[in-house]
Amino acid sequence: MGKKVEWRYRERRTSGGSANEDIKTSPVQHGWKRTIQRIVVENETTADTEIRIGIIDQMRRIWWIAEQESNQAGVLYWINDIVVLQAQDMLLVRFTDSTENDVLGVYAYGFEEKDNPSDGQDLPQRGTGFDAGRVRTEAERGLGEPLTDAERAARHRERVG
Repeated sequence: MGKKVEWRYRERRTSGGSANEDIKTSPVQHGWKRTIQRIVVENETTADTEIRIGIIDQMRRIWWIAEQESNQAGVLYWINDIVVLQAQDMLLVRFTDSTENDVLGVYAYGFEEKDNPSDGQDLPQRGTGFDAGRVRTEAERGLGEPLTDAERAARHRERVG
């Protein structure tokens, strides 16, 4: 994969007293993935707030991965499980039954890196070929004269190394 870039997230929010208070990270950029190594949450003010941690995927479905019921006020709760978010995924922390003016906190860290399924080789841009409204030539499609074994080996060394 590509170079890893440190990723940190911290948000503290005062609850409005609604049934669910959601804190969401920004979506992962296209072409990247985010690996979260630790997630820490707390309600500084009131006990007995249910805390749920989940992933919102690119289809906007929620996948719950951890839950803490009957927590104590001012105590940090964390998970050390590795959470990997793909493009457009978001981390969600939901506080249920918090009271008005509770101070809620979410802290997370990990790293981001380019998500390239071709193992380091850049894929062609979308829209080339028929999607762009043009027909590729034989040379662009790779059709033409067949390669000899020596040419095929040289091309392989050139592409793979």
